[in-house]
Amino acid sequence: MSKHLYLCSHCRIKILGAQKALFVDQSTNRPFCSENCILEFHAPYMESFEQEELARKEKIGVSPNEGLEEYYQHHDLFQNVLYAPDEVWFEKNPIGEEYYTHIKKIKKDGEVFFYMVICSYFDNEPSFVFFKSITKSEQLADFYRTKVQKGVDEPVKVSDSKTSEKKSLDNLTQSLETPNQNQSMEGIAEKIEEEVQIPQEALEDLELKKSEYLASLLESRKDEDIAFEEFTKYDEFLPLTLEDPDEVYTREDDAGDETRTYIKSFQAFGSAFFYVVVCLKVELKEIEDHEALLPVIGFPSMDKKLYGNYAVGELVSNMIKN
Repeated sequence: MSKHLYLCSHCRIKILGAQKALFVDQSTNRPFCSENCILEFHAPYMESFEQEELARKEKIGVSPNEGLEEYYQHHDLFQNVLYAPDEVWFEKNPIGEEYYTHIKKIKKDGEVFFYMVICSYFDNEPSFVFFKSITKSEQLADFYRTKVQKGVDEPVKVSDSKTSEKKSLDNLTQSLETPNQNQSMEGIAEKIEEEVQIPQEALEDLELKKSEYLASLLESRKDEDIAFEEFTKYDEFLPLTLEDPDEVYTREDDAGDETRTYIKSFQAFGSAFFYVVVCLKVELKEIEDHEALLPVIGFPSMDKKLYGNYAVGELVSNMIKN
């Protein structure tokens, strides 16, 4: 029916059903067909915020680079600003678009600075991040303290009904605390097994999968890639990849089992690399309509060709955070 025609707000192609539409802004309810369309549509907004910051820094005499760039890599700080800010400022423009500015004063490693994030909300929680900035200048922070200040507990509400990818992560950890940065693949798997009754046949399948995927990795990786004996040095990037992936792919493997692959790019140890985590989906029969995602293999790599071997299947997404 024409009344149930849904078009992507960016590319204008038809979206096959409302349940397939992606949303990142509750003030406009613009539907999108893919993560790429979301990013391309909002790219001019993001560029405008960046130019605005540079112009403001120049006006008040703040250096474009304040020596705080390393903190952009701290995922825990970013999550803190999103979900536990000191201040939240709200502004609605004349056409009804809503913007939320989160500000948090942080003391870390002898530094005192302000971390600011401008985002949209969906389902009353942070969704799409237009802009983030870290500065030592309270004068610059004051520039972003505009319009209406909301109570910190009022807008930053983690909804019980999360988006599909957030649910997948919750299913993976089965309502456990977010894995800390020092947890390895084995640590996460053991914690899941302690909290959830995984069918024995599923555990046996998992061990077989691990062997198969490891053999495949050994066969396809290049000798000059990150050495296996160095993999433990990269363990901290496994939970970061699961918590805030750049890309998530779902597919059936050769055995017909459903897998979900999380991929995220990083800059550390003097080089750029990506981290891959492949998970196996397992139905939990004793809990109706519930499932677990069990980690099969996780590894870092600098090989773009190897990346292509894992970035396959249907691209899925959750709350988009640039």
